[in-house]
Amino acid sequence: MLSSSSIEVTESAQVALSSLIVMTGGKGVDSLINKFREEANIKIPRRSQLQTTEGRATIAKIHHGLLGLASVAKSQPYQVPSWLPEVLVDISHHLNSPRPLNKVAGEAIKEFWRTHQGEWVFLQHLFTREQTEAIKQSTSSSYFA
Repeated sequence: MLSSSSIEVTESAQVALSSLIVMTGGKGVDSLINKFREEANIKIPRRSQLQTTEGRATIAKIHHGLLGLASVAKSQPYQVPSWLPEVLVDISHHLNSPRPLNKVAGEAIKEFWRTHQGEWVFLQHLFTREQTEAIKQSTSSSYFA
């Protein structure tokens, strides 16, 4: 369902996957992260190849992985498990990717910030400087002041 061409279906699938992760207490989340990370880290085709059948299929696979990582991240709206900072970094790598990848990445990082900014003073020690910088890319610098 995450790989559907319908935006409504993929958004619903993201919510469902996030809910399943919460309901299972995070069991199996590591294998999900590995699967989605593998897809999200596929090399993006050159601009000239994006409109080919192969290019569109590659973008669709990357999109699927990125939606999965975003679902995993959204499953923790007020906590920061040890795996979350690196998942956010993986997502942030697509902030400058072609659409729809950059849109998914930006929304996921902004949602993380929306749900965690109130506690950032207490949470920031869980992130390395590099991880914080990666997250900053899609949020206003005033958020991190």
